[in-house]
Amino acid sequence: MRARLREGGACACEPTGEVACCGDALCPVDACGGAGEPVAACAFGCSDGACLACDAPCGGAECGDDGCGRSCGTCDGAGEACVGGRCACVADDHDACCELDGGGAAVCRFDSCGGREAVVAACPSGCDGGRCLACEPDCAGRACGSAGCGGSCGSCEGGAVCGDEGACACAPRAGGVACCDGALCAVDSCGAPGEVVAACPGGCDEGGCHGCAPACEGRACGDDGCGGSCGACGAPGEVCDAASGQCVCEPRVGVACCEGGICFVDGCGGLGERVTSCPFGCAGGACLACAPDCGGRACGDDGCGGSCGACEGTTVACEEGACVCTGAASVGCCGDDDVCAFDACGVETARLEQCERGCEGGACRPCVGSCAGAECGGDGCGGSCGECHDGEVCTAQRVCACAPTVLTGCCGDALCALDSCGGVGAPVEACPWGCAGGACLPCPASCEGVECGDDGCGGSCGACAGDDVCLDDGSCCERACEGRVCGDDGCGGACGACAAPYTCDDAGQCELVAEGRLLRERREPNASLSGLTAPVAVPVVGLEVVLTAGEVELGRVVTDAEGRFRLPLAAAPTGTVRATLAAAAPDEDGYPFVTLIDTVGVSFPTQEHKVVPATRAWAWTVVAPAGSLDLGETTITQAQGSGALEILGTVRDALDRVLARLGLARRDAPSLAVVWAPNTTPSCLACYFPDNWGPLELQGAATTSFDRFMWLSGTTPYAPLQWTPSLSLHELGHYVLDVFSYAPQVGGTHSWAGRTNAALAWSEGHATFFGQTQVSAMAGSEQARFFGIQGGTNYWVDLEAIGSSGIDSSYAPLTSLPLPQPGLSMTQDLNEGAVAAILWDAWDAHVAAGEADTMALGDAEWAIVRGARYRDAALDRGYSAPDLVDWLDAARCEGLATGAGLATVLMGFPYDDTPICPAAP
Repeated sequence: MRARLREGGACACEPTGEVACCGDALCPVDACGGAGEPVAACAFGCSDGACLACDAPCGGAECGDDGCGRSCGTCDGAGEACVGGRCACVADDHDACCELDGGGAAVCRFDSCGGREAVVAACPSGCDGGRCLACEPDCAGRACGSAGCGGSCGSCEGGAVCGDEGACACAPRAGGVACCDGALCAVDSCGAPGEVVAACPGGCDEGGCHGCAPACEGRACGDDGCGGSCGACGAPGEVCDAASGQCVCEPRVGVACCEGGICFVDGCGGLGERVTSCPFGCAGGACLACAPDCGGRACGDDGCGGSCGACEGTTVACEEGACVCTGAASVGCCGDDDVCAFDACGVETARLEQCERGCEGGACRPCVGSCAGAECGGDGCGGSCGECHDGEVCTAQRVCACAPTVLTGCCGDALCALDSCGGVGAPVEACPWGCAGGACLPCPASCEGVECGDDGCGGSCGACAGDDVCLDDGSCCERACEGRVCGDDGCGGACGACAAPYTCDDAGQCELVAEGRLLRERREPNASLSGLTAPVAVPVVGLEVVLTAGEVELGRVVTDAEGRFRLPLAAAPTGTVRATLAAAAPDEDGYPFVTLIDTVGVSFPTQEHKVVPATRAWAWTVVAPAGSLDLGETTITQAQGSGALEILGTVRDALDRVLARLGLARRDAPSLAVVWAPNTTPSCLACYFPDNWGPLELQGAATTSFDRFMWLSGTTPYAPLQWTPSLSLHELGHYVLDVFSYAPQVGGTHSWAGRTNAALAWSEGHATFFGQTQVSAMAGSEQARFFGIQGGTNYWVDLEAIGSSGIDSSYAPLTSLPLPQPGLSMTQDLNEGAVAAILWDAWDAHVAAGEADTMALGDAEWAIVRGARYRDAALDRGYSAPDLVDWLDAARCEGLATGAGLATVLMGFPYDDTPICPAAP
């Protein structure tokens, strides 16, 4: 047994630096053979001082987890899922719109691969987004009948029926027959009697005639066959036709004068066929006789077709009943072309008319016009064959037609051909500035408010003087190129150009500059904490870029807020230019403040000096095109390890906030290495290693030593910790308490749902509390929900909700939280989540409904953990290492809390409020 003398004269067993199995964990072994607190959990058992590896075969599985955090494969088919280790389509997966076999829209059920399974519902009004569209009823102008969509516009009362137009009316003859005044009458649908359908000589009872059955079907009058009548003819002059039973006008009841003679008259006063003609007229139904009249007449007609006498000789003629001699007793042709007057002796006395077409029978031969096939124009004899409608013209073929393109007119913003009828034809000219009054409008040239350039119509508004430039707004711009050889001239042009590889600086001078821009893909918890957002590219901010050409370092420069870097050079470099970015945050003098180390090939099985090859530092190199100094824009993707930059930014920024709060510089903090890489799983989900594990060295041309280091998982089913700041900042919380305060050097298995000794519960609870204060600082508001991904599952736990009301969490294994037990001592085992919730409730400014808590320590909490009481082990009253009791005593001794105030946040922890405070200096 080896022991060594410690300060104070006590002997203690010396650590050996070795570990051994202690149950399902690894524990440090001292020289006396004693085992310390577990330093690593062995999920699959421990043997011979080393954790056993998981080795579960996939068997016949083609997908899913093999039980050791590895994958048996993924499903490539669209919509397939892993079910029982096999890839298959998931039945009854979702609803979507479909079409019925006979036509029409519907909602159908589909499996996850898109296969149709069953019709869920028909959609008479259509389907959209997997849902039937609502039907809109329509009763406009309708009092009854269907409204569509299965609805009704109302119903008819009193026997009325609804017509096709949606109106209520009584249907005639729809109610059968009924007795009415000794007869049978038709009854409508409302029960009202209508026309008589049969007489009932023997009487009528219960809608039927007694005795004989009348035969009046199709008859309007006459005998019904039962001694009764089928009706009577009521119009004057009408009689019943016994055979047909119809009312007709009685024929030939008399005669009357009609046109040209005498006609029969029927009983209704109508004229029938002609009886006789009356050449001399008709009066009183009789023909008039002719009476000859030759009174005072010696010749001519007697008025009845006879003669009153004849004139003898060729020189006399009968005029108005008298024989007289005339000077122009006759007219006849004279020659072939004229009409002449002849006296009673037949001697020509005058030429009356010259005939163009000759004379025949004492008259000019007439012109015979023709309109065959014509609809307009002349008939050839001075007559017309018709007129055309307005706008139409008569063609040479004497037909009416519209004359094409007789003028032009506006048609929108163009001129179009118009025919004589006003019809619009094809455009003949475009009018860029519009058309009005049948003409294109002129170009609206304008120079108002401008001093140079185009007037808008191809003209000029003037030119600028000298070397000035006319801008697009019509103003003259004076070029600003004095003393400049390149770059913008202030007028949209350039003062000159630099020859490659020179570029123009802001002063307008050519310079050699190596430049580029770096982005990185990042993800973050989504708003509902149900998972991670999709990757987005963000700038790489505040990190050092080393530029080289061949083996020569050109210089170092830090990326700005946009991820850009720019390094002026004195001379053109020889060789290809490269820019190297390391996941490191050194200070101005190169102090390795925080650096990310790749876990590949790194193993820390024992508590001893750690050495990592230089190639294991996270770094990326961008190569410029040959002969160029412009490295362009580069995005570091997830697959390329952008998660290292996410962890670096989260840890670096949080540490800078801590140092600023404490008034310290980066060199006042021990350097920190974070060991991480994608698709790796350390023996713990996330671990912090204090200084008693020895330094970690990154060996290369020069060895870099790190005082502390953290080890983070980078893969599922454990967690992609690079995107979960609650987890990475939790581990940083161990570093902060260890370095800047007083931390219990304990470790071992712990969980949200269990209890551990007071020191481990304090260490883990304070780390969780610290992490959430930094997540809140990043968000700019209080963020009480601790978010993580473990076992392939997203989860969160709300520190604000932990307490007497229970727990608000999506963490499936955590259905309840073991709170402190008032009946036990202050050294009782505690739950780390309860410790974190107590600290959060004392720190935050939020007061839930019904709470009496008035504490809101905020950043004053630093005064507690940095104060003399908390860091004085000699005043320890609780567990034999820093714990919750030490923090509570320090809060009282520093004057930052009262006993009553602390009681509101302790969740039943039996704090006795009797602190031992350090003596005043």
